Amino acid sequence: MKKFAVFYSGYGRGVKEIIKDYLNGYLEPELALVFTTNPDTDAFELAKKSGIKTFFLDKRSFQSHKEFEKRILTVLKKEKIDYIFLAGYGFLIRETLLNEYKEKIVNIHPSLLPVFKGLNALQQALEYGVKIVGITTHVVDEGLDTGRILYQEAISVEADDFKQLEYRVFKIGTTLQVKTINRYFI
Repeated sequence: MKKFAVFYSGYGRGVKEIIKDYLNGYLEPELALVFTTNPDTDAFELAKKSGIKTFFLDKRSFQSHKEFEKRILTVLKKEKIDYIFLAGYGFLIRETLLNEYKEKIVNIHPSLLPVFKGLNALQQALEYGVKIVGITTHVVDEGLDTGRILYQEAISVEADDFKQLEYRVFKIGTTLQVKTINRYFI
């Protein structure tokens, strides 16, 4: 069975869903590690309580991003991690991890890539006036949200306010996470 890690740096809302899906038997690969730069979250506590290994690093304690990634890589190798899923991870993945995990790091992004890359993608889409938004999973490469698209789901923009639309996109994303992990992490 393949082993994967989840990385996040935000609130971990999507990570909580991945953990729940794993515990309920909906994910085929083993969720072997939850890594964060923000341990004061419900997701981190849920992982610990569920017996999933957790790992925290404060990026500010490293002099360079390369040193930061080298430390992460040490833990990934120790835990024999095959794949990485980024669920709200706010840092670019650079060559140290990309070289070791080429084509094995996947990100979930709240837009229909290749449009509305980077932060605040849903807000960007609404400001532009689009009538359809969505969510994408893609392979991570050296660019910002430029990697090969794996799966996408679209939804129409209705009379929602931002919070309603964000919630609808999030809910579709929870299904897309399961689909991507089960089909790609083989």
